[in-house]
Amino acid sequence: MWKLPMYGCQNPDEVIAEINTCIKCFPECYVRVAGFDNIKQVQCSAFLAHRPASEAACAVDQRQVQG
Repeated sequence: MWKLPMYGCQNPDEVIAEINTCIKCFPECYVRVAGFDNIKQVQCSAFLAHRPASEAACAVDQRQVQG
C-alpha cells in the first residue's frame, strides 16, 4: 500500500500525480490502483497502472500442479 486512501479526492490529476510518484519510488514493482465506493464501502474498480520492465519483481514458479 502506497499511502492512506485519498478520501474526497475530486481531481484526477492528484491521482495521476500519486501514481507517478509511486512509480518513481518503486520502478521495479507493480502498481495497482483500487477505487472504493465511500457509501457502500466496497471496491468498485481496480486496474494495473504500471508493470515493471523485468519480471524479476514478481518471480513466478512455472511448475504445473499435477492432479
